[in-house]
Amino acid sequence: MVRADVTWYARRLAADLGARAVEDPLGFILKHAEKRVRTAARKLNTKTLPELLAATAQEVSTRFEIFETDDELTQLVATYMARGETGFAQLPKDFRDSFGVTLRLLNRKPWEPEHVSVIDCRGSKKHRLYYTEWHELSHLLTLTQQGQLKFRRTHAQRQVADEALMELVAGHFGYWSPMLQPHLGGALTFESLTRIRFEQCPEGSWQSFVHAAIDRWPSPATYLKAEMRLKRSEERQRDQMTIWVQPNGAKLRLVEVVVNEAARSRGVELFPNMRVPEESILHRIYARQQDAGRADECLSMWESSDRGALRACAIVVAGRPAYEGVEGLITFK
Repeated sequence: MVRADVTWYARRLAADLGARAVEDPLGFILKHAEKRVRTAARKLNTKTLPELLAATAQEVSTRFEIFETDDELTQLVATYMARGETGFAQLPKDFRDSFGVTLRLLNRKPWEPEHVSVIDCRGSKKHRLYYTEWHELSHLLTLTQQGQLKFRRTHAQRQVADEALMELVAGHFGYWSPMLQPHLGGALTFESLTRIRFEQCPEGSWQSFVHAAIDRWPSPATYLKAEMRLKRSEERQRDQMTIWVQPNGAKLRLVEVVVNEAARSRGVELFPNMRVPEESILHRIYARQQDAGRADECLSMWESSDRGALRACAIVVAGRPAYEGVEGLITFK
């Protein structure tokens, strides 16, 4: 569900882009941006998602500058400052809480792009490189006439409304359905997902790719990741713990869930923090009783204290170990 403040900002942006009383402002913004993305894809005959990224960067007239260390950032700032690009002096401050910054060049050469999109890949930020690149492109794809007069955008960690909206736009194009969809289908396995990611978008993180792939999978599909966690009430209890109150032990619970529309229509109503059934193969894999595998199970094994058991339905659960937990795929027999 889109946050209320994001919806408000989307309506304002859609109006600035020329919309008149649209009921779906996000849809209008995506269609506006998609015209330019399609143009870029057609011009360079793109075949893969990384090619689409490069073509779109060319279409919106930007180039990427990526740094992985403090020294590389210092050198980058010095290089552009020597060219009279004074806006780069603020980058060290910007990147205290940002992933990316896009600036309009003041003294560009005739053959240079109008903008430079600087991406922070220090430490854990490196895992978001692909998404951050698309986030910066999203700002340029939705740039209004007023915004073109003076442009400097910072992709901050704090999710203010405009940044959250750009995350939605980036997610739409980062795994653009017209380019990814033809490669999805058939037997859903970790091996098939890994192959598709390697062939189509190795730059994207595993988590961002699997979320997009499952959401677009043509048949009922669910991805989940589970770790040892307390119930939310137990977590609150732990936070308020005294010597007189001790919380119960942690159990294997869902921390990530992606259920596509087809699976949801079949009754897969899983949600974060839901307990993994002890009889599921996922428990055995987590306990390292087996390395990986798949098993026939019943959807009704999944239940919660307030919603009860899910409908009875034959499913196939595949699992494998993951960092601090276990990953699973659910399909129907």
